[in-house]
Amino acid sequence: ELTMPFLSRQTYMGLGKEVTQGTAVTATLFPPVATSVKPADTPTYVDDDSIVANRSKIRESYQGPIDSDVSYDGFWFPEVIGFHTIAMGLLDAATPVTTRTVADGVTTITTNTVTSATAAFTTADRGSPITATGIPALTFITAINSATSVQISANATATGAAVSLVIGTTGVYRHPFRLATGAQQPASFTVVDFDAVDSTSARNYPGSVMDSLDLTIDAKGAVKYAAKWKGWPSTISAAPTAVFPTSAGAMGWQAQCYFAPLGLATAIPRLISGTIGLKNGTEAIHTANGLQSPYNVWAGDFEVSIKLKMLLENTADWRHFIVNDQPPLIINLTLASGISS
Repeated sequence: ELTMPFLSRQTYMGLGKEVTQGTAVTATLFPPVATSVKPADTPTYVDDDSIVANRSKIRESYQGPIDSDVSYDGFWFPEVIGFHTIAMGLLDAATPVTTRTVADGVTTITTNTVTSATAAFTTADRGSPITATGIPALTFITAINSATSVQISANATATGAAVSLVIGTTGVYRHPFRLATGAQQPASFTVVDFDAVDSTSARNYPGSVMDSLDLTIDAKGAVKYAAKWKGWPSTISAAPTAVFPTSAGAMGWQAQCYFAPLGLATAIPRLISGTIGLKNGTEAIHTANGLQSPYNVWAGDFEVSIKLKMLLENTADWRHFIVNDQPPLIINLTLASGISS
């Protein structure tokens, strides 16, 4: 009798933020992955090559310390952003988006510039929803041109003066992620792998600290990410019930690139593709304490690397690197829940 093989498409993974590092918790996020999860327990082995009057090179092999590695990739869905950026050690300084109304807005049909003499636009407005007659639903501010002018994510559908603009939305929060100061370590997570071999159980990789997170933008495809973790040896638990994100991912062609302080400029339309790489230098530390599992898994030096492929229509972008003026790089991604930079 032939047994039906297990298909990788029947598997899933989950993430759960731990209270105590190394103590497994139930997954609360189930990121859809683009390729199969690649989990691995990584035991080391010590060969006994003692000379004992025969030709055998190895008498015996002993198992040494054990830790684990997990990697996967997927679409940059809104639901996965918070978990993965926090796992890199970036703190979420969430603040509520304030709401205000101005009465002298000016819109022009088929353009994405809105002006107001009294709005006093600031960089804090970037990413805020903007609502008005002649502005499509779910539109938000993408860039600040000046205190009286902004760019929005969709073209106006009507020309109007003295338009009432509502900026911001009650109950919406802004999530700026910043690197923690001092010796604070990233949070640890339990990475859960359901491989479909046993329908009732899953393999947990507790104590996992993210080693790297790479974000890839391609104008011809979707915005994707790749994550790598290092953690404790795996354990077995009951299979969790997966509930997958339902939001749409970000498309590469929707990205907007800026070389300017805090987005105070027109988007550069020449970005073809790019990669933003975050790396923690995570290492599993083993000590002589009677245990094969790590004494701890710690993040090391935090690094950021950026590579951009752009059309060379002029030397403006190229000159930033030659004159070393170090302008901020801002890339806005259009997501189902707003804007992410």
